[in-house]
Parts: sequence; structure tokens; C-alpha cells
Amino acid sequence: ALQEDWAAAGRTAVAARGAGPRAGPLAGGGLGAHWGAMRAHGKTPVDHTEAWKRGAIEIQDRGSQEAGAVVEAKPGEAVWDACAGFGGKTLQLAAMMRGKGAIHASDREERRLLGLRERALRAGFSNVRLFVWDGIAKPDFPYEVKKRGGFDHVLIDAPCSGSGTWRRRPDGRLRGRPESLVSMAAQQRALLEAVAEAPRPGGSLCYLTCSVWVEENEAVIADFLAVHPEYRLDLEKMAGCPGADSDSLYAARLIRAAPPGAGGAAEAAGAGG
Repeated sequence: ALQEDWAAAGRTAVAARGAGPRAGPLAGGGLGAHWGAMRAHGKTPVDHTEAWKRGAIEIQDRGSQEAGAVVEAKPGEAVWDACAGFGGKTLQLAAMMRGKGAIHASDREERRLLGLRERALRAGFSNVRLFVWDGIAKPDFPYEVKKRGGFDHVLIDAPCSGSGTWRRRPDGRLRGRPESLVSMAAQQRALLEAVAEAPRPGGSLCYLTCSVWVEENEAVIADFLAVHPEYRLDLEKMAGCPGADSDSLYAARLIRAAPPGAGGAAEAAGAGG
């Protein structure tokens, strides 16, 4: 499993292959320092180590790891990673939840979820629930989610231009077209609209892209807030390259307000395990 002392497990594994790791606060460029984050040095690929094979460590760009700081998932909560892909962020959130509660992960492509299933099994997580989602229809979630009024956290790691990855994929600058931003932003707004009712009152809706363009980031969030007064902006940031050796990442965390007169019901809904 992904150990609670994840960083220590990684240091042991990497030191065993003589890589001389630097573990700890890989911060800077607007990125926080998170438990478990480390940078490996050496010639042997990380996925050849025993620690990786037994699921003690995973490989993830430092910018992508910021998802954990934005979502702030806790043990016992219910989380939906709506655009999970191959599941790097899903596994990070599952590790933060210590295997307690449930994390629902969806994607429109089943092949990606099959890869995520393999990674979750290797890491020893039994609380990751997978399903195909087209990004349009509202899924029919299980009773335990409905009982608590929705999810504690919903994460949209939205499809985007990928302009924040140009540091390692410079050829992406040659493929992008200005008109594609219009259609991409429309898809991003549609995704947010599709999940708008999924967080419980008091819960969070977290939106991420690896884009540096306002059209895919601040403008999308502003449009959503304009038609959803029940949400307020709790956090908004751009992090990563050029201030840090990582992809660039835009993040926004929105909090769904409790209905009038609900009092402390929203907080109570997220309690327990």
C-alpha cells in the first residue's frame, strides 16, 4: 500500500539503488511542500524499483501533486475524481484518505480506468470505485453518497490545451490553434455544469487545468460563478513553471453554500467515517 510514511519508503527504495534522493519540501513556484513528495536521482528508472513494484511509491509531476493541497481530502470522506484518466491524482487522494471513506473515479475512456484499476490494486487501495462517465449525464451515485447530501469534494481535472506542459513538450506550441481554445473552454464549462449538484452543501468543487491561458482558467470559473450564486471562490492560484521545475497548474476551489436555514447541517454531513 501507499504507506503513511510514504517518503521514508521512497528513501529506502531509492537509496537501495544508489540514487541519492533528495526528499522533503519540494516547494517553490507557488507549490506547497506535501508529505511524501520527493525527487529521485540516479540512472535506474523508478518503476524498476521494488518500492514501485509493491505499490509503495508512484511517479507524478510535482505540479500535479498540488491537487492534494487543493482538494484536502480526509479519511472517511466521499470524493469524486470526475476526470480521473489513468489515476495519478486519484491515488494521491486515496493515500491522503488512508484507505478510509470512498473515492469514486470516472473517465469517458474505459482503457484509462483499466490502467487505474491496475495501479490501485498494486497500491493496495480497496476504496477506489471506478465507472465510465461521458461528462454529460449526472451519474446515479450509491445510497451512502446521497444520504450525506453529495460528495465532500469533487475534482475536475479538465481536458485542456496542455499549454502548462510546454516545458517538457515544446512541440505543443506548434499544434495549438487559437480557435481550439473556444471549443475547449466550452467543454470545460459543460463539465463544471454537469457536476454542479454533486458536492454536498459545504463541500468543495475543485477545478484544475495544466493550462496557462485565462480563457481556460479564470474566465471559465467566472462564467460558472455568474450562474451559480450558491458557490463562492475559496482559492485560486497558478503554480509551477517557471518558478518551479514542474508543469504549470491552474487551480480553483469553490465551496457550495448550505441552503438558507441549514445551520450546521453541512458540517455534520461530512462528519464520521
